[in-house]
Amino acid sequence: MSGAEVEFVDFFAEVHGVRPFPWQNDLVTHVERHGAWPEVIDAPTGLGKTALLDIAVFVAARSERGGPGRRRTFFIVDRRIVVDEAYMRACQLSSALDHAIADGQDSAVGHVARALRRIAPDAGAPLTVPAPVTVAPTRRSVLPVTRMRGGITWDAAWLDRPDLPGLVVGTVDQLGSRLLFRGYGVSDRRKPIDAALVGTEALILVDEAHLAEAMLRTLHDAQRRDPGVEGVAPATVVQLSATPGSSGRRTFHFDVAAHRANDLAWSRLTATKDLRLDNCPTKATVDTMAGHAARLVRQGSGTVLAICNTVDRARLVHAALLKTAGGACEPLDAEVLLLIGRSRPGDREALTARLLPRFGVDRDRDQAQRPSILVATQTVEVGANLDADGLVTESAPWDALVQRFGRLNRLGRVTGEKVEAVVVHDGEPDPVYGAPRLATWTWLAGLVDAGGGTLDVSPLACRDLDPPAGVAADRSPAPMVTTPILDAWVRTAPPPHPDPPVAPYLHGLGSQAASVSIAWRDGLLDDDPLDGGERAADDVGLDLAALPVLAAEQVEVPLHAARRWLAGESPPPVSDLEAEAAGDDKVRTVTEPFRALAWRQTSRIASEADGGSPVGGRWTWVEAGDLRPGDALVVPAERGGLDRFGWAPQSNETVVDLAEAARFTPLQPGSDWRRRLRLDRGTPTRLGLTGTDATELRRHLRELATDDDASTAASSEQLGPWLAAVIETAHDAHPGGDTDERLPGTAWTPAALATLMAWLRAGVDVVPVTDRAVDVLLGDDRPTGDRYLLTARHHADVVERDDELPECSSIGLRAVTLAAHHTNVGDRARQIATAIGLTTELIRAVELAARWHDLGKTEPRFQVMLCGGDPYAPLLLNEPLAKSGIDPDDRAAYRSARLRSGLPPGARHEAWSAGLVRRHLDRPGAEPVDHDLVVHLVASHHGHARPWLPPVIDSTPTEVNAAVHAGDTTAPASPEQVRSDETVDLTHPARFALLNGRYGRWGLALLEAIVRCADMTVSGEGS
Repeated sequence: MSGAEVEFVDFFAEVHGVRPFPWQNDLVTHVERHGAWPEVIDAPTGLGKTALLDIAVFVAARSERGGPGRRRTFFIVDRRIVVDEAYMRACQLSSALDHAIADGQDSAVGHVARALRRIAPDAGAPLTVPAPVTVAPTRRSVLPVTRMRGGITWDAAWLDRPDLPGLVVGTVDQLGSRLLFRGYGVSDRRKPIDAALVGTEALILVDEAHLAEAMLRTLHDAQRRDPGVEGVAPATVVQLSATPGSSGRRTFHFDVAAHRANDLAWSRLTATKDLRLDNCPTKATVDTMAGHAARLVRQGSGTVLAICNTVDRARLVHAALLKTAGGACEPLDAEVLLLIGRSRPGDREALTARLLPRFGVDRDRDQAQRPSILVATQTVEVGANLDADGLVTESAPWDALVQRFGRLNRLGRVTGEKVEAVVVHDGEPDPVYGAPRLATWTWLAGLVDAGGGTLDVSPLACRDLDPPAGVAADRSPAPMVTTPILDAWVRTAPPPHPDPPVAPYLHGLGSQAASVSIAWRDGLLDDDPLDGGERAADDVGLDLAALPVLAAEQVEVPLHAARRWLAGESPPPVSDLEAEAAGDDKVRTVTEPFRALAWRQTSRIASEADGGSPVGGRWTWVEAGDLRPGDALVVPAERGGLDRFGWAPQSNETVVDLAEAARFTPLQPGSDWRRRLRLDRGTPTRLGLTGTDATELRRHLRELATDDDASTAASSEQLGPWLAAVIETAHDAHPGGDTDERLPGTAWTPAALATLMAWLRAGVDVVPVTDRAVDVLLGDDRPTGDRYLLTARHHADVVERDDELPECSSIGLRAVTLAAHHTNVGDRARQIATAIGLTTELIRAVELAARWHDLGKTEPRFQVMLCGGDPYAPLLLNEPLAKSGIDPDDRAAYRSARLRSGLPPGARHEAWSAGLVRRHLDRPGAEPVDHDLVVHLVASHHGHARPWLPPVIDSTPTEVNAAVHAGDTTAPASPEQVRSDETVDLTHPARFALLNGRYGRWGLALLEAIVRCADMTVSGEGS
């Protein structure tokens, strides 16, 4: 795409319906003129820094190879609510590009979309070998968008090919941990792929970068100590800040003069904002803040924002305002809302749907509305596009206050009258901000006194102030990243012991940075209260595998706060910052301790009862002391700890289970397969059914437990329509449509229930919750008798692939020969490597590794397994198989075939493949490629061999023979042989260290990712 074809102004206007601000257009020119991104972008708050997503995509589309454009753009913030807002903008951009392609638009957006398609030109290319089974076609988005949040449930393969462009929004923890090969909530074998996608060909935009200084220092140190790989750009980091300060870094400065003629920009820059201060006694802080908020409403402010430094303080101010609004002396006529970042996205969406019509920048100010007060935490400081007429805030460091002032009269629409910002201060030692809070207060008090009691804090006025040292929030220094530390982190399979923690390198020393993700589910406790206990972990694990936890159900909570909650101790003060200073509050016991379920990775070798396959992980009951950074927890709903606003460790009320309601809210296109409904004793309560409806549904459940297969099938035909009719009748008094208000006592909105009823009427199957119906990494094939799953009757003929599970490398939609699989994976790897721009030598090495990666499957017992356990079937094959064709859902058949084959527990075909390739490359006249690299790529193509492959005990070893074809498939093959008990290569750790030095840590991970993603995508397409 040439510059003559389209300009950024046209592109931006087509996507958003408005022209960009001058600084946004100037930045595009700056990047293209210099051929590089600046290190710092200085732009005032309220002037559209999230437009950097549009700029990054536009630059990527216009860049030639080696230019400033990057395939993947990451927008990183230190708050949670902002991740959602940036995500919505990213989705809007992605949708515009997809529509332009679908409609064949000859427009600026169409030109950009087609240019992005050319970044990975073969992403939609058909497989070389025609597939006799038709795979349902899927339309790949021009620009996939991912919202990176904690936990294990968002799509692990968030980008299935490393040559594709993509947009990712996330937090410092989620990006930083992935960059350092220790992704929170990411399995050990997936970690190198995530590290490659973050650490190469990436543009990392860090919003309000002063909040992420520790991560930035760590990333800089790591890049200085890594050589990189030729032809691949390392991650480029750009810091965005409204308060950049002075530094020697390359900075793109905001040109104030260029915005004088832009009425919209100038009204924001000069928006009226009058600062007043109130120093109050410590015990009066809550009442003082509530009093100022009520006063502003009574004086005519239609919307007032009250910002607190901790979640506890926000809840107290909210409660005080509710009491006033509820009819205390001098009653307040105003709606009072509460917003905290530590809430479930599924809950927060309902809350934001209520507040945006009142506080959103696009609200209709001419429409008469009841006055509103929004009490919030730091979650609204960065990126939240809110606009209030009045502001009350706790005292905080200067950089935090500037962000809070940016939510007041944000668009400058209120003119000709005073818009008031009140900062309330007390003398209590601050558990979040420490000394900078007091230094800022002292400085501002002097300025306000000099100004006669007020101070102008419009964006331009704030830029003209010269803040003294000590008023910016303290950022804990990060420890220096050394080469040994980096070399430890790249060891992911198995990880070293001890393993250096990454949290101090992301948030600094002395901070409470580590977090866990918590979801709540009902049905985890035994019915017998005398038993008092939790259901067996493996039994509950079946339920969680049948209905996996979604990100919409999870709350990120500081690790230390979660530990104290589980231990029954008093909750510590918690803010909405990613990293917090350690508090000195007194700890006391307030309740009985309890346990939660945690997902635990395991590399143990399974017994024959497990089918002899390595177990990737399982749900385990853990106590407070067992929690680890990044844990994904599931807590019984009866334990409390959450209310409709978010994290509430003091609450003992049963938490609403969101598992199914979240699945029937609008999903991404093609995600309907996630829609499922539990059918158990708790179903009537979750659906809000009472009386005879609940009794009748429980009767259906009892009948299912006693029916034979034929009766169950007949019940399936009737159950869906019947249940839809019952739900419709039970909730017919509530309005339908797109309202986000939940029905009383349930997690369901009318819109979600309408989607559920349509789904039920379209036809559902009743599936017992057993490991045959779900992920079979647990237990035997026993029926549960009282727990079923309703699933859609019609599924696309596409298999999701995760190469960590051994069966995913061997089970497909149909039987596939080894030759056909190798050809397709080799072609796909070459396409990806070529699109990325690797050198000819590296493209060749990657392609050869892909064409040889499954040679070890020629092992006789492995072929028996692929033939369903029949020892004679392989003798009738014309050529070895790579895929068995066993039904991916028939886990019992897979285990049976594995047991009958005689394969030793934990057998890894990639160990045999690597041995065969190593022998082939040791021959004179072997291919002129980096032999060490090819062997490593083969050995690591399921995430092991970093630096060891797992040891396997084979009491009856066999010979593994394979014909290794040269690059030219017409050349004669080289017959090679290894023994099946040769599974550990003692030379591989040295090879791994050598390759990390030769290609860089992230470069080697990228080369691995090309082979692995080629294998996974081809397997997912049925070949």
